[in-house]
Amino acid sequence: MRNKNVFIWSLVIALGGFLFGFDTAVISGAEQSIQKFWGLNTLQHGLTISIALIGTVIGAFLGAIPSDRLGRKKTLYLIAFLYLTSSLGTALAGNWYIFLLFRLLGGLGVGASAVCTFHYFLGSAHRPPGANHDTPRTGSIGRRAEHSARDHHRQPNR
Repeated sequence: MRNKNVFIWSLVIALGGFLFGFDTAVISGAEQSIQKFWGLNTLQHGLTISIALIGTVIGAFLGAIPSDRLGRKKTLYLIAFLYLTSSLGTALAGNWYIFLLFRLLGGLGVGASAVCTFHYFLGSAHRPPGANHDTPRTGSIGRRAEHSARDHHRQPNR
């Protein structure tokens, strides 16, 4: 039973990584059409193509914040809503600036999902034998450091 769960978790995480590669492939095939459609100069064209990657980096840095505050599951629902909004927004964008905004939002979703899916699945994992209820399963770096320092002070001196 446990091996089946690990397989399913691995599959879902792999699909999350697939999203980023899929976006890169799609935009690579459509970039010249986008440049012609919006009438972009070289700088605008470069920004249009790279803004999703910029959003991915920002989303990866900030993705743990809502996960820690709202919980992992609620954050994943918000990310799904962000994907939906980004898809509809880029498809229905009336001008280049709106198109950029929704591509950035899509990138934020990809970056945040890269962090939050791992948080969600690691948080669902079984605790190691002997771990108490205060042992953190996952979380932001600051929270892990806080727990580590607290647990270190609980241990007897050796």
